[in-house]
Amino acid sequence: MRGLAQRLVMSPSSVYYALTRLVGDGLVGRDQDRGHVVRPLDAATSDDTNDAKLAIELGAADLTVGRLPAGQLAEFRRLAEATVPLVAGGHFTDMAAYVEANTRFHGFVVAVTGLQALVDAYEHLSLPEVMTRALTAEVAVDPHLVDDHLALVAAYERGDLPAVKRVVVAHNERAKVTQRAGIERAGGRL
Repeated sequence: MRGLAQRLVMSPSSVYYALTRLVGDGLVGRDQDRGHVVRPLDAATSDDTNDAKLAIELGAADLTVGRLPAGQLAEFRRLAEATVPLVAGGHFTDMAAYVEANTRFHGFVVAVTGLQALVDAYEHLSLPEVMTRALTAEVAVDPHLVDDHLALVAAYERGDLPAVKRVVVAHNERAKVTQRAGIERAGGRL
C-alpha cells in the first residue's frame, strides 16, 4: 500500500480508503497471498449487475412515473439527448463520454425518487466501472441503446408506466448483449 501511495502521490490512508471502497463495491478482492487483486469481470457478473440495475430502475419507475414535474422531465430529455451523438455507425464515438452521459441519464431516474438508500444501492453497483471494463470502441453497439433513452423519456412524459417498464426491460437486455460482446471479445474474462 505504501508503494502505491508513493506512486500516486497520495497518503497511505487515502489509498487504504480507496481500496476498502473498491472491495465494498466488489471490484477488488482481498487475497491472503497476493493482497488486493482486481476481481475478474465475466458475462455472468456483468449480467448480474445489469439485472440488479433493472430491478432498481423498475422500482424507481413505480415511484416516479406520472409524478415528475415539467422541469425534471425536461432535464431527463436533455440527458437522453446527450447520449445520442455518442453512438454512430454501430460504435461509440467517444467511449468515456458515453459512459459518463449514460451514467447521468440512468442515475437521474433513481435520484428523483428522493430515496438516498436507493441511490446508494444503485451507485454500489459500480455500473460505470463495469461498462468501462467491458466495452471498447471496437465493440459493436446496438443503435437502439440511445433510441431506448429517447423512448423512455417519451413514456415518462406520457405518464405511461407499462411502456416505461417495457423500454427499461428491453434496454437492459440490449446493454447486457453489448457488454457480453465486449467481454467475449476480450476472451471471456477481464
